Amino acid sequence: MRFYIAATISLMLLLVAVVTFHTDQAFAKKGDSSSKKKIELCCAWGNALDDGVLTFSIKNGGSGLAKIVKLAINDWENALGRVDFKYIKDNADADIKIDFKKGKGKKVGKTVTFFDHLGFIDQVDISISKKSYGYTLDKQTLEHVAKHEMGHALGLGHATFKGTLMSPNVDEIITKISACELESVKYANSWKFNDGNTPNSFNKDNFKCKKK
Repeated sequence: MRFYIAATISLMLLLVAVVTFHTDQAFAKKGDSSSKKKIELCCAWGNALDDGVLTFSIKNGGSGLAKIVKLAINDWENALGRVDFKYIKDNADADIKIDFKKGKGKKVGKTVTFFDHLGFIDQVDISISKKSYGYTLDKQTLEHVAKHEMGHALGLGHATFKGTLMSPNVDEIITKISACELESVKYANSWKFNDGNTPNSFNKDNFKCKKK
C-alpha cells in the first residue's frame, strides 16, 4: 500500500508585473526563536535511489517546456553530485513523473509524494501549469517552479525564510539552488550521500542553515 502527501506552490500575477508565490504558511515574526533559517524536511528516498539514479518522465510539455525542466533537473544533478537523473519516455516506469497542465487559476505547481510500506519515497508526481490567470508563464518562472517542485521530490518541505528557492512566499523569481537547500537534501538522504548501503530515516523535522 502506498501513502502520499502533496505540496503546492501558488502564483499570483499582479498588474505591476510582480510575480508572487504564496501559500497559507506564515513566516515567523522577527525576534521569535523559530525565525532562524531552516528548511522543513519531509522524507527520504528508499531503494529507488540505491543505484544512485532517479528516472523522470515529462508529459504534455512539448519540446520547449521539456527543455526547461531538463535544464532545471540538470542543475540539481550537478549541484548534488551523487544523484543522476535519467530521462525516460515511459511515464509508467518513472520514479518522478512530471506532467504539464493547461492551468487556469493561481496554482502553478504541485508535488504528490508516494511512500512504500517503510515510509520511504518510491514515487513522486509533479504537475506544472503552463498558465496562471490567463498569463503564459515565462521561462524563468517555469524554471523556478520546476526547481522548487524537484526540491519537494528530493525530500524537502518549505523554507522558513524568504529569498530562497524553497520559500513558500517570495516576491522575486529565484533560479539558484542555495547551499542550504543542497545540504538539506543531503541530510534527508544521508544514507546515500554518506556511502550507506541501507536506506534509513533522519531524526529531525527541519534542517538549520549554516551562517554565512
